[in-house]
Amino acid sequence: MEVKQEVVRPLSTFHPSIWEDQFLVYEEGVNESRFYEARARAQLGSSLPI
Repeated sequence: MEVKQEVVRPLSTFHPSIWEDQFLVYEEGVNESRFYEARARAQLGSSLPI
């Protein structure tokens, strides 16, 4: 599995299951704060600045 260092840009078309898979590694605490930040952006679409 390839570990991504950058947070994937949030897209309003992302399906929740796909988003979860993309950030599965972050759930292990590798970069937890960024994981939750990314999820918040995903849920709000692209309304938040990158």
